[in-house]
Amino acid sequence: MIFNQINQNGGDVINSVRPDIRTPTFELHVLTCPGREAVLEETLASIARSDWHAVPTVHRDAHNLPDRRASMTKAARDLLTTAARGDSDYVLFFEDDVIVNRFLRHNLTKWNPIRWDFLLLGSLYQGGGEDRPDCGFTLYPAELLGGSQAIIIARRFLPTVLELWNTHGDVMQDLRMYRTLEGIFPQVMVHEPHLVQHRPVASTWDGRPHQSTSFNEDWRAE
Repeated sequence: MIFNQINQNGGDVINSVRPDIRTPTFELHVLTCPGREAVLEETLASIARSDWHAVPTVHRDAHNLPDRRASMTKAARDLLTTAARGDSDYVLFFEDDVIVNRFLRHNLTKWNPIRWDFLLLGSLYQGGGEDRPDCGFTLYPAELLGGSQAIIIARRFLPTVLELWNTHGDVMQDLRMYRTLEGIFPQVMVHEPHLVQHRPVASTWDGRPHQSTSFNEDWRAE
């Protein structure tokens, strides 16, 4: 069914597997909310220390709903709606409390799911992790994965994410994004080692603390 929906919305989003001979383009969006200015500044400083060499687009939750989960989920959809109007190949969705690998852009361009153009939606972070740089990624079942600290989405897949946004029940943005893959390729590719670390600061919505065990700020793909 989802394949039919994808084809009705602008063609086949899954290209034949082929090496991408040109350099892929990226844009980075960061989601935050009022009262977290100091947390956000540390994240922006980390990005600035990396090889990203572009200013991220910051999106502040303008809904301010009493239910913080509902408010952030609406703000996340606003972010993706704005990002869908751009023209880069990939959109990075970051939360405001992360540290990034110093060679973030380089490592993304070297990542096989991007080099071979078969990534629809993946993650650069998960709590825990396996240090397997030779493998390049770990597959996680889409229905079991959570966390939106650092999600990467192919732009051609964004219309599908947005169209199916309200079909996943009363869940937050991370599950809505990951579960869009169900029925297509129900596995999320998570970069190994992780390219993003979750900082130990208070959560916007009282989520439990977690960190990556495979993140290395100085790791660089060959």
